[in-house]
Amino acid sequence: MRKRYLLLGLIFTLVWTSYVSGQQVRKYWIYFKDKEIPAAILRKCTLSREEAGAYISERAIARREKVMKWNSIIDETDLPVNESYIKQLQLYGVHPSNVLRWFNAITAYLTENQYAELSHVSFVKGIVPVRTVSHRLESFHNLSTFQYEQSQQKRGIVVDYGLAESQLNAINIIPVHLLGMRGQNVIIGMLDTGFRWKTSNALKNAHVLAEYDFIFKDSVTANESQDDPGQDEHGTEMFSILAANIKGTYIGAAPDASFILAKTEDIRSETKVEEDNWAAAIEWMESLGVDVVSSSVGYNDFDPQGPSPNDYTWSNGDFNGRTAIITQAAVFAARRGVVVVSAIGNEKIGDGIIGTLDVPSDADSIISVGAVRYTSPDSGQLASFSSTGPTNDGRIKPDVVAPGVNVVVVSPENQFMTVSGTSCSTPLTAGVAALVLTAHPELTPIQVRDALRNTATNASTPNNFCGWGEVDAFKALKYYDSLNVFPPVPIKDFVLYQNYPNPFNDITTIQYDVAEETSVTLTIYSVLGEKIRLLTDGSCKVNRYTIQWDGKNANGYQLPSGVYFITLSTPHYTSTKKIILLR
Repeated sequence: MRKRYLLLGLIFTLVWTSYVSGQQVRKYWIYFKDKEIPAAILRKCTLSREEAGAYISERAIARREKVMKWNSIIDETDLPVNESYIKQLQLYGVHPSNVLRWFNAITAYLTENQYAELSHVSFVKGIVPVRTVSHRLESFHNLSTFQYEQSQQKRGIVVDYGLAESQLNAINIIPVHLLGMRGQNVIIGMLDTGFRWKTSNALKNAHVLAEYDFIFKDSVTANESQDDPGQDEHGTEMFSILAANIKGTYIGAAPDASFILAKTEDIRSETKVEEDNWAAAIEWMESLGVDVVSSSVGYNDFDPQGPSPNDYTWSNGDFNGRTAIITQAAVFAARRGVVVVSAIGNEKIGDGIIGTLDVPSDADSIISVGAVRYTSPDSGQLASFSSTGPTNDGRIKPDVVAPGVNVVVVSPENQFMTVSGTSCSTPLTAGVAALVLTAHPELTPIQVRDALRNTATNASTPNNFCGWGEVDAFKALKYYDSLNVFPPVPIKDFVLYQNYPNPFNDITTIQYDVAEETSVTLTIYSVLGEKIRLLTDGSCKVNRYTIQWDGKNANGYQLPSGVYFITLSTPHYTSTKKIILLR
């Protein structure tokens, strides 16, 4: 299998052999037969929303409520891997590299003898090699400040987005920013090589909620002493496309979003890049409440010597949305309400019959992104390196395309550079998804995907080259407004959604679903439990309801800044959300 960073010109070679005591050592998935969960715990994980807080964050619970039944916010896949199994494996000298709840598995390095021994352990369901590769990076052209200043003076633009102006305007992002939608109240996760953001003039003020290095197992995602000098370049550059915010110089696609960063890809020469890091990272991000994931890395095999038995290949039917580990992980996240945006790959344009795409872009329910040119006279033309569909099961890919040729980024050394690849089109598209969620936080991943697809330039005739076409942020934002209806979602359960915006300082919007005709109350409380205001009190039919609160009490007086709670109550359902008022 070949791992791609999806920047044009990155070259990979299959390697992975080391020896300990004369035995070959490889990294494996070790799957367990069960989690040995008592029946009482199993009942809990399908009954109580509140009890789910022991396993995932409040933010993750709120996001999952958009796509999951309120009485089954978590299931068995969310429960921890059995610790006793891990301890028993340690008796064989096996120590986990990653522990993955969704797959009920760990990954670990095994000798040939350990592999043979574990194959007979009663609680081990299966042992499968982890896909690994090695690679190197190439440099890219640097833009000069003088060139930038001259070009801006000639254009005389009013809104000065600096070097990012052209690429953002190509997909209509700036008009959305002018409406006040810049990604606020949305959490974006990024999986990449690393992020040198704390010393970056463009990124040091980004709102980073959490970061983790899945290579060295620490919280440092910038370069460390063991890293290749170029380790954090790619991730930092992709991060700048989304989060950079220097007025008049460079502004990213969603600069007011919050971010969770995962360093998953090891670029050291002759060093392994492992798919389990990606899977572990998206599982971690989902539990923290991420709304959108941007992944500019993918896996494929086009080795001239032919694939090994463990490679993912289109010819073997592996690009079917359910075979590759990271494809499965992407689907897990999407089913939990995460908008997963993935680069389709740089394996060149195919014939539209045999796919050249990477995994996890073959996953259903996610947004796979190709690359187009965005400057005249070739604006909108598919880049020659951009991978194409279909998937093995006949689905159209990519979903959409975005600028991916000579996209301007900010390097870790605070230099402006142009970079090409579906790596670049992916964070731009993830930014559009975040802007749509800023305006419509109630949308599910499929609804966000539909908004981007159905307003793109090729929506009426999608194909396996450009998908539904080049995204248009402004049209996508207005898609459901133009239909003059809420997204067509069936009301199956009682749900109280998180208010938006939150925090707020003027008016906030509250939505809730009523699954059967019944009496409903919607009440604002103080942190002391004092009833502040009754917003709804009466019988409601099956529907999704929207109500606004202006931060005033029942007497019409403005309340001070602070934390408040809103509670939805019916005879059979109660749910509470925290609201933050800032004056």
